[in-house]
Amino acid sequence: MRKASRPGLNLPLAEKNHDLKQYLTGVDDPEDEVVEYWLQSGVFRSYVSGKRERNGDGALLPDLETLLQFLQHDAIRCRLRSGGEPRHRGSLPLA
Repeated sequence: MRKASRPGLNLPLAEKNHDLKQYLTGVDDPEDEVVEYWLQSGVFRSYVSGKRERNGDGALLPDLETLLQFLQHDAIRCRLRSGGEPRHRGSLPLA
């Protein structure tokens, strides 16, 4: 994923989604666990620096949070289709 302090913040949502998925494929932990942890902890907000961390209404990185939520919902849907149990929030150990 591009560093948030670079011009990548102005990319269209589809490109941000592609970058995020590409980044997550290179992470050692399972994608769904990383996404859930990032959303639980809010750590993804620290990946943005300075003035670019806020959009016009003051929300922190709304596109990234939205993309993470979509990935989380997709993972839950896939687990339910495969007969697996959805993970309960709070099931991940803190790193």
